[in-house]
Amino acid sequence: MNKKTLNSNIMKMLIPSFFLLFFSYCLGGYAQDSSAVRKHKHELGLDGTYVLKAPFASQTVYVYSYYDTTVTYFNGPAGNKYIITYCYNIGDRLAIRFGYGQSIANLRNKYESESLYTSSSSYNLSMSSAKESSKHTFLYSRLGIQYNTQLGNKWQCYFGADFVGAYKFSYSKYEDSSPSYSYYLDDYESETETKSTSYGGGPVIGIKYWIGERVAVSTETSLYYLYTESVTDRSYEYSYGSSYSLYEYSGSSKMKDHGYQIDLNLPTMIYVTFRF
Repeated sequence: MNKKTLNSNIMKMLIPSFFLLFFSYCLGGYAQDSSAVRKHKHELGLDGTYVLKAPFASQTVYVYSYYDTTVTYFNGPAGNKYIITYCYNIGDRLAIRFGYGQSIANLRNKYESESLYTSSSSYNLSMSSAKESSKHTFLYSRLGIQYNTQLGNKWQCYFGADFVGAYKFSYSKYEDSSPSYSYYLDDYESETETKSTSYGGGPVIGIKYWIGERVAVSTETSLYYLYTESVTDRSYEYSYGSSYSLYEYSGSSKMKDHGYQIDLNLPTMIYVTFRF
């Protein structure tokens, strides 16, 4: 791990801790008790770091001479997949929890160039262009149970377990064309589509600070063991030659894969929870 990556990970851990300490220092005065839980059984949480990032997650454009890259994305911060959470308190301690999240990204690359070759006997103008585009959509959900315990008047710790599921879809297209003035053609086009589903589960632990009777901030970490199945479809078309003699090829393939993975979600987010 290089120094830049290490500093980035340290900042990801310090920022949530800083905000929790800031809220506890500035917004004291509320004492949490079991009567509030019995009165308000529903808790709706929003990932505050996701909300802060959303206005900046619109579009990025880079232009270098003949090279043009456009990136459009709208997704949650790295390390957190669940932007909306919901809890239903069964009693003073036990609660059913639910979470949902998504990540969407679009990418477009374009490259163009041209060259001119002349001699006493020939004249040749050749051009080449390449385009690449991709779309990625990730959906996440979880359903679990948690046990709440008080740590003083306003602090609350909870731990439990989740059953999680995820769906991922990726599509990419690549086009490469190199026509020339001498009527020589060289075109290539390919498409790749991947769909995968994951499911599994694991433990979760978190900490929550109640600002008032209805509002709290929290962060949590979880460790999930997942099984993933994926299917990838690929196709291509290739043609080359001239207007007098043109050759065309095409093909397709399908690949299935499966495996297990460990998914660690670090406490890099701050949830703002509203109780009603």
